[in-house]
Amino acid sequence: MPVCQACHVNPDPGIQMTFPDTAICMTCHSVIARDRPAIETLHAYAASGQPIPWVRVYAIANGVTWSHRVHLDVGTECETCHGDIRQAESVAETRAVRAMATCISCHEAHAAPADCVSCHAWPTDQDLGFD
Repeated sequence: MPVCQACHVNPDPGIQMTFPDTAICMTCHSVIARDRPAIETLHAYAASGQPIPWVRVYAIANGVTWSHRVHLDVGTECETCHGDIRQAESVAETRAVRAMATCISCHEAHAAPADCVSCHAWPTDQDLGFD
């Protein structure tokens, strides 16, 4: 299991990873990277008993059928898209995942399918209003 998945779980259907509860974060961050501003903020949330107001950094473009699970199952490392989070001062988009060229170039580099239906659902007659 990648180290990221120790805190960020991937529930069914596997599209998005979850944000951990403050108590899970504190399991490690009570001693690790305590001097970083983001971790100091985390400590304040833990001390107050308030949940962390997580904000998603990455969003998937409309019309794209995408899943963390598929990528994790084939061995894609979290750092491939998210960079070295352990060394980052804050979480930021390190890869233009909303740009189709980014995805296609990665698929081609790893001999993964790059045909349209790999990432986009083909519309059915019902989707087009032909019942």
